[in-house]
Amino acid sequence: MFPNLPLPPKPVLTRWATWLTAVMYYVYNFNSIKSVISELDDESDSIKKAKELFDNQNLKNDLTYIKSNFCFLSQVIIKLQNKSLTLHESLQIIINRDGLLECNGRVADKVKNKLSLILQKNKGFKTLQSINKILNGESDEDNFSCNLIPGQMSLLKYAPTTSCDVERSFSQYKAIIRSNRRSFIFENLKKYVVTACNTRSKCEL
Repeated sequence: MFPNLPLPPKPVLTRWATWLTAVMYYVYNFNSIKSVISELDDESDSIKKAKELFDNQNLKNDLTYIKSNFCFLSQVIIKLQNKSLTLHESLQIIINRDGLLECNGRVADKVKNKLSLILQKNKGFKTLQSINKILNGESDEDNFSCNLIPGQMSLLKYAPTTSCDVERSFSQYKAIIRSNRRSFIFENLKKYVVTACNTRSKCEL
């Protein structure tokens, strides 16, 4: 039954793009997955719950709404994680909010207001905007000043606007120093780091 149907994606709790990708999967494969679920025996509560969900009209409506209004955000998030983007390009994506202004409904209004509020309160975002103006040769009305010399300031041309790499680094460090790693010696640390970096580079290709 449905041999060409791919396995469902596994969303990562802290990576929102993966959740939207999962929505896309269920939108396009809804009937196929429902057919598979319907063939299973009601031996467990999870199967019964899955059948109830697929028969729930609200689920179909919610998937339709999210697909029609928000699934483009997964590509926006992935685009912002691109290390080759300049600071100016990244800020333009955030400021213009491409696609978000076209979203409709009460939920969309809450999302727009939430984003505006977050950007207004984010001092780091304002700092990046001031740095971007300096890099573009524009006057900065906020009279931004910092301790960086011009040579250091110019290096911020490709400054990232996301913290995804930092968060993933924390996960890697946590894997190294976890409490049950008692036989891990310092001499093997270099080998572990090289292996982790090579694996990460291949995943990004």
